[in-house]
Amino acid sequence: APSIEIENNDVKWMDVSTLLFHDAGSFLDLIYENDGASGEYPTLTSFVDKIRSKIGMHMRLVFVLHCVMKEIAFRWNNPNKKLRITEDELHHAITYLLVNLNVECSITSDDTETQRYILGLTRALSELPYYDEPTELHCIKKLRSDKDDTVDADCGIQKAQACWIRQLQQIPQLSLQIALNIAKYYPTP
Repeated sequence: APSIEIENNDVKWMDVSTLLFHDAGSFLDLIYENDGASGEYPTLTSFVDKIRSKIGMHMRLVFVLHCVMKEIAFRWNNPNKKLRITEDELHHAITYLLVNLNVECSITSDDTETQRYILGLTRALSELPYYDEPTELHCIKKLRSDKDDTVDADCGIQKAQACWIRQLQQIPQLSLQIALNIAKYYPTP
């Protein structure tokens, strides 16, 4: 998918490229050629580098491995022994792609699942410009202010204690009652 410039200043680009391996055998051949026992996949790395040179190095790359488990089962039932790849070898290669090459892989088992995945990815990309970028403030629980916010300036200790109780309530799983008990023993921070 090419980069799409967005009008919104918060989101400048949507850079995601998805490569669908409709023939899972071609992906498994890349793993087999590398002999993953060494932990490195030079052929797979070269393949990803070729893709990145065409689409751009900063693009997020996702491989959709369509019916790859069926292809592994087919290869194990095939009398040609040198084409066999185990599920562990597949998962090792997927981990290598994610950790070393920053390529995500999604395994789909049939056409419907592949269609659902691509539809979900398309929908997420189309909704991306409408999401606010999360900040530290998105993690804080919203609290109502006390009804006594109109307290006079000479009751500053009460305002400080109310503020202290609200601060304590920001701690996950700390209820109002627990915050009041803490404030009883420690009236101000």
